[in-house]
Amino acid sequence: MCIMNEGRDCMNEKTDWFKKTKIAIKQAFPDDKIIADNIDNIGEFILAKKIAWQADEKAKKLCIDFLEEADRDVKSCKVLYSKKIYSHSVYHFQQAVEKAMKAYCLGLGILKIEEVTGHDTPYVLLKGFEKTGLMVILKSSDIKTQSFLDKAWEPKSDLEKRLGIAKMPYEQIIHELDAIESDKRQIEQLIRSLLTGFLKVNKKTPPLEITTLAAMGSLYRLGVMSFPHEAFTRYPDNERMAPRDYTRELGIVKAIPKMTGFLVNAIRDLTQAFRAS
Repeated sequence: MCIMNEGRDCMNEKTDWFKKTKIAIKQAFPDDKIIADNIDNIGEFILAKKIAWQADEKAKKLCIDFLEEADRDVKSCKVLYSKKIYSHSVYHFQQAVEKAMKAYCLGLGILKIEEVTGHDTPYVLLKGFEKTGLMVILKSSDIKTQSFLDKAWEPKSDLEKRLGIAKMPYEQIIHELDAIESDKRQIEQLIRSLLTGFLKVNKKTPPLEITTLAAMGSLYRLGVMSFPHEAFTRYPDNERMAPRDYTRELGIVKAIPKMTGFLVNAIRDLTQAFRAS
């Protein structure tokens, strides 16, 4: 297996992988120049940085451990919600998203174990995007995706914008969840087309980078909407937002039942993909 910075053999393997990938994509999308150009950019970026996408055995094991803990957090979220302990319910939801994101990055080998520490959701995923070149696709995609990228980065050092996300109205959350559903349908269509292309070219299924795309899209949006709650759900001395503010009328509280459905599906899909790899 090709591991990061193993030299010429690793580079040759990655070069061959990208050649086959581009052939498969061109067969699936013969008239889509944007997709082809983006794949070229990603390939050049990864090869230039000598980034390998395969995780080592330790990272793979930790990936599964994180997914199992994420599943437990979802179960805790549901129990606490049923007991109307909303702040702790939202906290466990945020933790589940964070752990699933870390599992995704570890399972693909796009971040090292030491790079997924702390409560940096969704920045851990954005860090992976930048490191691997996936940011090229996101930044060149539709206006909605670019807007959501801005929404993720801006609040990192801006309390007011972080509060704005934490107090996001229910209707806006539902709009973002609808976007997850729409994106997932498009990604699944892309995966089906790529499956056909890969089977023709490689005589095997495409790699995890492609088969886990739909789950990654869900986690990204859920991560943006949930990350401020890591702090606001726990500390009662915060005058701007504290556990007491997590009432049934708060947007994220009202939306938790629907949001957990998307998260459960993402965790299940990632678990199946990584266990089978």
